[in-house]
Amino acid sequence: MNTEKKKVQALAKQRDAFLLEVYRRSDIDPKKEIPYYEIAKSLGFEKDVLERASRYLIGEGLIKNVSINDTHVEAEGAEGAESFTVVSSEREGITITHKGIVRAEKLDDGTQLSDINLKLIEETRHWLDLFPDALALYNGALQKHGYGVFKRNVLDDLRLSLEKLLQSLFSNKKTLENQISNLGTFVKKCGGSTEFSNMFLKLIDYYTKYQNTYVKHDDAVVEEEVEFVFEITSSFMKHIVRLYHAKTIP
Repeated sequence: MNTEKKKVQALAKQRDAFLLEVYRRSDIDPKKEIPYYEIAKSLGFEKDVLERASRYLIGEGLIKNVSINDTHVEAEGAEGAESFTVVSSEREGITITHKGIVRAEKLDDGTQLSDINLKLIEETRHWLDLFPDALALYNGALQKHGYGVFKRNVLDDLRLSLEKLLQSLFSNKKTLENQISNLGTFVKKCGGSTEFSNMFLKLIDYYTKYQNTYVKHDDAVVEEEVEFVFEITSSFMKHIVRLYHAKTIP
């Protein structure tokens, strides 16, 4: 496949991902106003990619730009003697059109997750339910993988999801590569054998090195490896949370 054709296909996937995200947040209601920043945060696209996709979808009559009025009350003055001011501001938002809903429903039916282990995915999401920050990043990676866009962002979301999980468990802000010692202690305290602990830590060590290499270079990511990394990250997190539950819940 030549470079130009790949570029055209990538642009189409980005537009479809944008439309599907608006559709899913709209609850199939053309009147529901969705803040633009929520779409941007969820998709993790670069600013120029977002703007290009948005312009195209607006031009096709699939979405509309709207201004969302944000009104709230702010307190002023010392505690016990506050005065209150009503603050009003506008921010950029999006609504989906009826035409956009029809198009998105057709796309939604075709969104696949290749041959990824769906049972493992659902189990991992279940175990992450008590860790909302990690779960949000995991779900974001799942969406991007389903859309087939930005493989680097999928890997980055997975790494951050695992990192957030460990930060929650160990009550710190350390990066993933600096959690290995804590993780080894944790596995052993939860009854893991020395051999298993050593193997687990070695896998995590190689995992962080792989991530640090490929999250910086989107073009270098091997597509066939993304699915493997998705599943091994899921296995890591599922096992870690199960150990946590076994340790904390009688």
